[in-house]
Amino acid sequence: MEKQDEDKRYQQPLDDEPDEGGLNDFDELHLAHQARGPYITGEELHEPLALNFFTAERLEQWRKEFSSHFQGEEHNMLKRIEKSIKSYARSVVDLNKHLLNLKLSLLAADETLKEAIREPQQKLLALEIHGDKLQEKLMEPPVFPADFLAKYQIKTQEIVDKALTDWADHIAHMDDLREELGDISIFRGISNSNYYLKKAGKPDFLSMYADIEGAVIEFFEPELLNSNSLSFDTAEKFLTMYKNQRRVSLEGRYNQFRPRLLSSFITSPSFKPNQFELLTIASSEPKDLRVVKMDSEFSLFRVE
Repeated sequence: MEKQDEDKRYQQPLDDEPDEGGLNDFDELHLAHQARGPYITGEELHEPLALNFFTAERLEQWRKEFSSHFQGEEHNMLKRIEKSIKSYARSVVDLNKHLLNLKLSLLAADETLKEAIREPQQKLLALEIHGDKLQEKLMEPPVFPADFLAKYQIKTQEIVDKALTDWADHIAHMDDLREELGDISIFRGISNSNYYLKKAGKPDFLSMYADIEGAVIEFFEPELLNSNSLSFDTAEKFLTMYKNQRRVSLEGRYNQFRPRLLSSFITSPSFKPNQFELLTIASSEPKDLRVVKMDSEFSLFRVE
């Protein structure tokens, strides 16, 4: 396959071999080291990042409270959607029937997102990995009705609000620094190790949003489902995976992600432990995206 022009690369591979001073490229950039998955935050960082607050006992309590809102047929539907969430958490690439059912149901509940799949837009869902398959199946009746999805989202948001408020109180007790619920930082690491193996012209997140530092760009989520984390360490490990040359860090505040929050490690047992994941749906409404850093090390964008 024709490779992308080497001279047009924003970034170069990071070297994990130490220099004379004993530091490698990851150390010098203060980035999480490239490693094999699963990409999780190590136990040694749980206390410094106050993530030790999310104990097994608290998670069990929040998850029981969440599931208690779904009775009868809704409880059966809850078990089915958890299979979909688990499929996504296991692999965002592999499209089995459970993940396909979830994505089709989300599209059926939002006409703008459905239209973006039917008639590809410039940016909205432009990078949806299963776009062609979803386009083929758009007319199939949704497995999860819109009213059930709405309730699932609302109950997720309510319990995550409660949990993160308690977390903010916990941090304030330790550091005497109170962070408001809406200001809690959310992180996402984006990488593309295959970009330079493909033919020129195939876009990715960086090619869609690269600009001068300080620029503010109209931002649409390019994928239907998006993984975010409370842990910058988890996000960084996705950013540095496979020593790729398309390293992107996306961050924002909880109140910017909350309206599209679908599920989370707080309410669902389906996510990998120690990723501290918040799963969001693409919004049909644009947001502002600020280019904070754009250089050969990595690119940093902030949702505003």
